[in-house]
Amino acid sequence: MFLHLSPTCVLDKNDVIGVFDMDTATMSPDSRHFLREMERTKQLHSVAKDIPKSFVLTKNAVYLASAAPGSIRGHLEE
Repeated sequence: MFLHLSPTCVLDKNDVIGVFDMDTATMSPDSRHFLREMERTKQLHSVAKDIPKSFVLTKNAVYLASAAPGSIRGHLEE
């Protein structure tokens, strides 16, 4: 099955490792460092229309998304 993060971004649900809230996750220096490193290595992709509310960690990349983390998790469980 697939997870639609945006009209242009569709992920295989089996590739998703985790879904994280941007507000709480980025409070940690380790998380901020991780996201900066993903950006530096071109593995961070923004599919958010505005300020991202969540990020989705996959086997190969990180995706910044407009949807709330609970909403994305709900779609993963469908």
